[in-house]
Amino acid sequence: MDMKQWVKDQIAAPRKRALPVLTFPAAEMMGITTKELIYSPQLQADAMRYMHDHTDMAAVLAFMDLSVEAEVFGSEIRYSDNEVPTVVGSIIDEDSNVDLLNVPDPREGRTGVCIEGVRLIAEQIDDKPVIAGNIGPFSLAGRLMDVNEVMFLCYDEPELVHSVLDKVTDFIIAYTKEFKAAGADGILMAEPLAGLLSPDLTEEFSNPYVKRIVDECQDDEFMVIVHNCGSSVKNTIDSIVATGAAGFHLGNAIDMAEMMPHIPADVLCFGNIDPAALFCHGTPEAVYSATVELLEKCSQYPNFIISSGCDIPQLTPWENIDAFFSAVDHFYADTVSEETKAVAEAAKPAAATMTSRERFYAALNHEPVDRTPVSPFVAGTNRILTGATFPEWAASAELVARGYTEMAKMFPEEDCVLVVVDFMVEASAWGQPVIQNRNNPSRPDSAHRIVATADDYGVVQTVDATKSERMVLLRDACKIVANELKADKPVFAYVMGPLSTLSFLRGQRRIRRDFSRHGDEIRQAVENVEATLEQFVDMLMDAGVEGIMWDTYFAGSSNMTRDQWRSIEFDSLARLAAHVRERGGINMVHSCQSGAYFDLLIESAQPSAISLFHPAFGCDSLADTKKQYGDQVALIGAVTPWNAVHGTDLDWDEECRQSIAELGEGSGFVLSPGCFYPANASLGRIKRMIDVAVNTPLK
Repeated sequence: MDMKQWVKDQIAAPRKRALPVLTFPAAEMMGITTKELIYSPQLQADAMRYMHDHTDMAAVLAFMDLSVEAEVFGSEIRYSDNEVPTVVGSIIDEDSNVDLLNVPDPREGRTGVCIEGVRLIAEQIDDKPVIAGNIGPFSLAGRLMDVNEVMFLCYDEPELVHSVLDKVTDFIIAYTKEFKAAGADGILMAEPLAGLLSPDLTEEFSNPYVKRIVDECQDDEFMVIVHNCGSSVKNTIDSIVATGAAGFHLGNAIDMAEMMPHIPADVLCFGNIDPAALFCHGTPEAVYSATVELLEKCSQYPNFIISSGCDIPQLTPWENIDAFFSAVDHFYADTVSEETKAVAEAAKPAAATMTSRERFYAALNHEPVDRTPVSPFVAGTNRILTGATFPEWAASAELVARGYTEMAKMFPEEDCVLVVVDFMVEASAWGQPVIQNRNNPSRPDSAHRIVATADDYGVVQTVDATKSERMVLLRDACKIVANELKADKPVFAYVMGPLSTLSFLRGQRRIRRDFSRHGDEIRQAVENVEATLEQFVDMLMDAGVEGIMWDTYFAGSSNMTRDQWRSIEFDSLARLAAHVRERGGINMVHSCQSGAYFDLLIESAQPSAISLFHPAFGCDSLADTKKQYGDQVALIGAVTPWNAVHGTDLDWDEECRQSIAELGEGSGFVLSPGCFYPANASLGRIKRMIDVAVNTPLK
């Protein structure tokens, strides 16, 4: 097919056909699993034929997922019956010899399955183009090297990254040419990981390799469409366009109307209805409304083709897909009735009417909010945005601050900034040695504890917080963050409570064993730590934070009895919290252990909010915790943090919605992980959490 003419025809057509990334939902309609589909060329061809016959798409899109190419390189893959496969771990690190990395034959393995599926459907269809799918160069390199690790290696080992990019680009070119030989008329190349790069890094590590693929493969009869669903596209769109692709597909993280003026008039641009929040989890009315609204904003550009923002999940209700196509038909036929508009408008999530600051404090005060507030509780994940390793990031106030300010820019819907470096800031004031890790927070060196035995608690005396290098570092980072963000968002600091701090000097298991026989010594050490923390609070409040979130790890039945905690830490926490209030600040507490003593924490700290993961002591569920304590204190949580690494996207989204359902009724709730968001998790799950908060209707 003459694809150059096809592009011209799409631009000239008064009525546009949509092109959503709609492939895997066919499996549901055909009664087959994802695993069956990805290994069968015939089933893939049958599914593409189903989409051709049952939708009015502008082209036929072939099957792909972001693990296909990595699998043929040798990556381990996790499979699921109803979700696309995902890559586990990495096969290349900074010590690898890339010369030994073999470029596989694309006709082998699952890439061969996809090629054959395209050949089978191309033989059947001649009324519209067949567009195959593959991954982009930086995104494939990231899956071979680990999506977080590659961000650091761009700074630390750029030559290594370029060597891998050279090899994967050669493979993608060969793979694309095989699709072309099989009868494909074009390729939709997914380069989502590049959406996390800065403009300079995009110019260095993605665009040149994308351009190489475009130059090698695109011609009058074969087009390349580049997909990038990252929020940073707004800063890199002009350089992405310079790759010369005949089309660009953009995700729902950006405003499509802002992007269209950057797209040349003879180049197609596709996007960007939210595939998860709207297609998969929205109502037909909400999908219809969002589709009409986007067309009203972007149809003035003849080269705009409406689409989803990314691939539509397999379990998406077909009535939502029908609503999308109906909206497109009605819009271009000018038959969107006023009644239909009214119904669709009523189904839309309410527009934001509050600032992040207003929303967060309304939740803390149990006042009405316009949507669920959200705070991702990151502790080092945002270092990715600075290109630093964890030890480098945690040793620099400027890098720590940049991680938080850059994340606030990337995710403007984040409602509260909680500045955390790692667990060891406070313990370092007493000289506790630590073990550094490139990609995770430092941890105490268990072989060299400051409190080596139960007889050594006396070594823990009050120290001068202003002389502690790491306390000063956190203060300085908070000052930068508060100066830059405080006008828009509340900024809090995370501080280990006195008993939590002491536990890092002694060891958590050891200090638990010591409670019964050395309670007096522990209590005195806690009071000595308290005096230092009071001075630390002054430093942080002077830096501009609006309050403190206290770590109260031991205030729960899984660690101490009620009487033990009341005897050892209750009074110290009460005095520290009172000092924060005297300084005009706000107290929150984090208690992620099972059976947290909410009643004692409320009595001691009088917090505005409690961050939780498990039900409170005496409660059967999170919903029961809300019922018993929701009128006394705002609740923050309670999504399983490690599911950001191990769970599927849909599981993550569902747990976010479940947390809102259990804890969000009647305000007084902030959506967040139940503990720190993992330092080695992708920022993508933060975006998904925020999207759920923004798009889930309030009860």
